Amino acid sequence: MYAIDFDPRWVKASLRAGGEADSYTSHLVEQTLTLLAAERPALLFTTSRLLLELAMWLPRPLHTYGIRAVCTGGTTCSAAEAAFLRQEHLDGVQWIDTYGNTLAGHALQADAVPGAPALPGGTGHSYHLPPPFAVLQVVDPADPWREVPVGERGRVRVTTLLEDLFLPNLLERDSAIRTGPHPWFPWEGVAAVQVFHDGLTPPGEAVEGVY
Repeated sequence: MYAIDFDPRWVKASLRAGGEADSYTSHLVEQTLTLLAAERPALLFTTSRLLLELAMWLPRPLHTYGIRAVCTGGTTCSAAEAAFLRQEHLDGVQWIDTYGNTLAGHALQADAVPGAPALPGGTGHSYHLPPPFAVLQVVDPADPWREVPVGERGRVRVTTLLEDLFLPNLLERDSAIRTGPHPWFPWEGVAAVQVFHDGLTPPGEAVEGVY
């Protein structure tokens, strides 16, 4: 296994000094390209944002570097971006997308149910976090104690319950559409995950981060 460190302190310092985040992502992508060429790993685990950036640098498809599967998570990916990656760069590669974070864990990706109506702003997939260790809920942004009905968009609220960690009702910086149980998973999930806008942050300035 080969690891590339993500250090947000590095990019935050650059931004405070008047720089841009591009140099930080380029630094990560350059290391990834070196490993791809030298080691030919079979699995790549990264974020959707960095996968998109990596795709811009690649002279040929990922499978030619030995990659057989890509697992992403941590940042959002629009339907258009997902289609671009699949068609242009992930031919012959299994792509497994997840939703979650370090505290809550990763919600499992489920394929779209045939015949189900398409959800606006999504890729067709839904994400289901196995209880009881963590529970995903979609709530009314104006009243975070009220869950929105299935099929409606709201703010994501997570409760983490582990042997050594209990974090109840943590409001995430994400919005999503609440979905019902999936044939693969008997619990509810979320779909069409996007950055949550609180109405106070100027458009385009909502924080998502590299994770």
